[in-house]
This record gives sequence, C-alpha cells and structure tokens, in this order.
Amino acid sequence: MLLVVAGVVIGARLLSHRAVDVDLELGLGARAPELRAVNLIFTDEHEHVERELSLTFPGGASARERRRVRLHQGAYTVGARLEFAAGPPVALGRPLRVDDAGTYALELAP
Repeated sequence: MLLVVAGVVIGARLLSHRAVDVDLELGLGARAPELRAVNLIFTDEHEHVERELSLTFPGGASARERRRVRLHQGAYTVGARLEFAAGPPVALGRPLRVDDAGTYALELAP
C-alpha cells in the first residue's frame, strides 16, 4: 500500500512539472532597431539552467518579437544580455512563471 501511495505522489509531481510549449512575447523597447543580439538563460527555482536561447538581428529587431521555447512548468529567472550596434552590452534579469502552455510576455527593454 505504501508503495502505491509513493508511486502516486511521485507521478503527480512529475506531471505537474511537465514541459510545455511557451510562446515568449519579447518586449524589446525603443532601442530595438539598434539591437543586434539577445542571449537568454532560463534558470529554474533550483538554480538549474533549463534552457538557453540566442537570437540575432543583423538588421535590428522589432519592438516586439515572438519565439517559441519548451520549458517545464515553474518559476524562472531569465538572465538576458542585449547587444546593440554601438555601446556596451546590457545585462538584466526578469522573473517568469510558467503555469501552462501559452503566451507569456517578457519585457527586456533596458
């Protein structure tokens, strides 16, 4: 009986943290036309790097860009490095909570 209960608890925990498709709506702000690259690192609540995403914009970006990634449900810190045509790169961090598949806004304007 104890084995069955343990199996149910473990199974429920695994299902609650399943990977889902996440459409990120990236807000890049007024300097988007100057933007040449964005590097994103998704770190979960246990400080494990879940995903990395590198985007390049040789001719500049739009103020809003959309990308799909696959992430497990949970809380993340998204570390971002924005590289512009001129000037030093900008590093920042943003919180992100993924509850289910869908679209999530991530504002990256410095």
